[in-house]
Amino acid sequence: MSYVTERYDIVCSQNHGINVVQCGWQKCDPGHHLGPMFYQHYSITFVLAGCGYYTAAGSTYKVQAGEGFVIVPGVSTYYIADTKEPWEYRYAIFQGSDALLLLNAAGLGPNKLHFSYQNDEDMGTWLRLMCQASASGAARGYDVQGYFFLCMSRLVQQHRRVQTAFATCEQFVSQALAYMKMNYAYNISIQDVAAYVGIERSYLYRVWMQPTSLADSVPTQAGGTYACADRSFCCRNCLLDRLF
Repeated sequence: MSYVTERYDIVCSQNHGINVVQCGWQKCDPGHHLGPMFYQHYSITFVLAGCGYYTAAGSTYKVQAGEGFVIVPGVSTYYIADTKEPWEYRYAIFQGSDALLLLNAAGLGPNKLHFSYQNDEDMGTWLRLMCQASASGAARGYDVQGYFFLCMSRLVQQHRRVQTAFATCEQFVSQALAYMKMNYAYNISIQDVAAYVGIERSYLYRVWMQPTSLADSVPTQAGGTYACADRSFCCRNCLLDRLF
């Protein structure tokens, strides 16, 4: 036998934007694989231990404990357990008019198939109870739906925290750019910029080097400008040497 598995089909009233139609657990032998194949529904897999490789839409991802992957309908999918540390995972297959909206809320979808998650006690419990509830067949699957939504809620919250942090970085960079534009003709230092923004010099450097969507420009010594779409180019060529 190439793996140990538990798999349960779920009978649930079809009146929801999202329905979990199957969930399960697998502990694979080395090299055990599925596919290439096409799925009719969405699927999300949470790796509990070990690792493996997931291939979809021309890209291959190494997926290990604390990470997972999404399968979307109509995309050729192949995944295989590592030959030395084969993975153990739980998964849910779901469908419905709001299925893609839920994935998008978690920052996932056809263009983002691989993710990390907080593999803590709560998450492990919800995933285990989701599978146990599906085995019992009680409450026509509503308990399964509940545990599934708890797991997805964790991913949505995680994505929102990342978005908030990104927005904060954009704000810091915008303030730094404004100060540099106003004072570039003067002998300003990075400490001056950091003090204006209100953060430490080392943190300003890290924020500055992160990619953002700002489309501002930075003045050069000669009075011209560089587009800030590639701010790493700007700071290396006209500001990094001077300030950092």
